[in-house]
Amino acid sequence: MKVYGPIVVLVVLVCAFYTYVGHLVPQKTQHPPREVSANASPAELARFGAEIFAGSCKQCHGLPGQGGTERAPDVGDVAARASTRANERAKSLGEDFSADDYLAESLFKPGAYLVERSSGSKYGNIMSFKLEPTQMLAVLAYLQSLG
Repeated sequence: MKVYGPIVVLVVLVCAFYTYVGHLVPQKTQHPPREVSANASPAELARFGAEIFAGSCKQCHGLPGQGGTERAPDVGDVAARASTRANERAKSLGEDFSADDYLAESLFKPGAYLVERSSGSKYGNIMSFKLEPTQMLAVLAYLQSLG
């Protein structure tokens, strides 16, 4: 019975120490994406999409035009690439498929088009969060505005 007292004290002290150290480490603040109005203009949607991208997508994709990261490809010229990929998809399907369709499907089904890295392996489908449909449309408008 005498052994349990020092063990409990040790556990409490170790937990207190790690809690203290954890509070010393600076924490990255990430605010939730802003709500988007259904009556927003395309320019407003793109602006909201840029805010949402900065708060939720930039962690993996990096800043547009900066080359992407190990987790996700660069989205700097995604609108131009979407046009080429949509044409390829249209030929394979035998029906119309626009760049907007490609971008929308890429957002709503992130695993549909896994892009190859420079090493030849494909990026994984890591989109670990879900945005509201209006937020997805805002991000889509932002991606369209990039190219």
